[in-house]
Amino acid sequence: MTRDVAPLTVTRGHQNIAAMKGGSSVFTSLHTGAIGLSIPLEEALDLARANGFAALDLSITDLRERAKRTSAQDIKDAFNMAGVRPGAWGLPVNFRGDDDAYRAGLAELPGAAALAQEVGSPWCSTWLLPFSDELDMAANMARHVARLGPVAQVLAAHGCSLGLEFVGPTTMRAGHAHEFIHTTDGALELAARIGTGNVGLLLDCFHWYTAHGTAADLARLSADQVVYVHLNDARRPFGRRTNRRGAAAARRQRRNRRGLLPTSPAAHGLRGASGG
Repeated sequence: MTRDVAPLTVTRGHQNIAAMKGGSSVFTSLHTGAIGLSIPLEEALDLARANGFAALDLSITDLRERAKRTSAQDIKDAFNMAGVRPGAWGLPVNFRGDDDAYRAGLAELPGAAALAQEVGSPWCSTWLLPFSDELDMAANMARHVARLGPVAQVLAAHGCSLGLEFVGPTTMRAGHAHEFIHTTDGALELAARIGTGNVGLLLDCFHWYTAHGTAADLARLSADQVVYVHLNDARRPFGRRTNRRGAAAARRQRRNRRGLLPTSPAAHGLRGASGG
């Protein structure tokens, strides 16, 4: 499942698994931030290679600073020398904050998107706060369209897609005045209203589960609707009402027991995963 501009990237906790359009090649990508590491690029690349990852997710802000000191080619050379390919990057625009913060981030986005395009990473993603204490559903939807529409236009101009992650657990919405998007359909509706053609889902299987999603919901998705997928490694006894703190604790517990391990699709029960 891919968009035309890029292969699908799938994240499993600290790991990303990507399937290329039109083929069955599957590769993993390390996200150092998800395991609490803030380390130089070369060290992260070494860590990815040493632990069997084919790719490394990007800290686009850090890479921009490096490119100012050196060049985009220097970054590409670092990836090439390590034998690791670029993964995805998070949206560096605070669209949830005040107008000044939003405008400042939006002004910087063309530079970030251009660098991502040059180094070979057309996947951008962000998450949606599933509630508001000020705006009802209609007003909040309009605000997100107004904020994310210009973001999507900038990304499209640089060949990048935007994946929207909904947050499913009921515990995230409890006690707040208004609910907002917390399902697959809600995120797809927002993408459709933005209307730029390069916005789709960042589909997290844990949030899909806690939102009471079904296999039928997944079966009816088209490739064009999915930009990025998280195979979240929350484990029992966490259920459909589990909040994100509980899932994070499960990941920490698992890492403490197992550490970083070499990865293959078969090792995670993904032997049948394929592109196309």
